[in-house]
Amino acid sequence: MEAVRKFAGQDLPGLYLGMATPGTELDLEGKRRVGCDAYVLRLCFNGVYLPAEILARRAKSMGMLLSTAMTDGSFQTWLVDRNEPMRLIIHGLERVEVWRQRQSGTLLLRGFEFDEGELQRWPQIWMCGTNLREMHEILGKMSHWLSAKYKEVKRGPHPHVRPG
Repeated sequence: MEAVRKFAGQDLPGLYLGMATPGTELDLEGKRRVGCDAYVLRLCFNGVYLPAEILARRAKSMGMLLSTAMTDGSFQTWLVDRNEPMRLIIHGLERVEVWRQRQSGTLLLRGFEFDEGELQRWPQIWMCGTNLREMHEILGKMSHWLSAKYKEVKRGPHPHVRPG
């Protein structure tokens, strides 16, 4: 994967700059027109990179990527249902940027993800692509790096507590 040298908002998948009232048919049609169908695999859990062997067992979420500008000039990217673009599949990445991209279109997006209650946030990386085999190959190439990142923060198993 090659790093995007000079990130710009137009590099994000499914960039939607529509001005229609959210939820109207004009808005929904605009989102469907620019949305980018993709599988998404989250590489982190609460900001910690997971090793490839755990990630390989996780399901990839399928949906439509939509990116929008935020009021502070940064961008956010969401994974939504193509048929119902107002229905979230994965909560969005805020302050998102393209971190790496292959010529085939598979990319890594990095940003910050919030929990469902929007109480906590952490760094997150999404691997996005249309070819599951290629995504698996990329995960294999990242295996050593992911394992090293995971080992930096992994604690041993919890001690057994004896019933009192």
